[in-house]
Amino acid sequence: GVLYAEAMNYCTWRHPKGGRLPREEEWEAAARGTSGRAYPWGNAWNPNAANAGSRRTGPAPVASYPEGRTPEGIFDLIGNVWEWTASPYRAYRDTTSASSLYVIRGGGFNALERVSSATFRGGMPAVTSREDLSATGFRCAMPARR
Repeated sequence: GVLYAEAMNYCTWRHPKGGRLPREEEWEAAARGTSGRAYPWGNAWNPNAANAGSRRTGPAPVASYPEGRTPEGIFDLIGNVWEWTASPYRAYRDTTSASSLYVIRGGGFNALERVSSATFRGGMPAVTSREDLSATGFRCAMPARR
């Protein structure tokens, strides 16, 4: 139930030296890994790896689905809540057109299996009602340590 501006503000507050929402490309790279997986855990749907598909129960605590962890150690990229990204929703490679939508990734607890993948992208208005955000959250990105 997090608004886009709230997600951006939290990341900046939590990590004042560069905290932000991830760009869509960064989110997908984390979910697919260097091997280009269809899902963070591999290339086949695993109903025990994500709070999505037939599990429409509401958000679960972080790391409740350890089978969904990426080989790199990232939890919950699929299911639970859709995640805001910093990227405007527009056609790929279009960097100039305006958009009032932002890309959301990962599928929420209420998402069908067919959209709960590392490659599916949705669009959500930055300003919307709280009722429309029941399955929307975020994660923060920050600069890598040197």
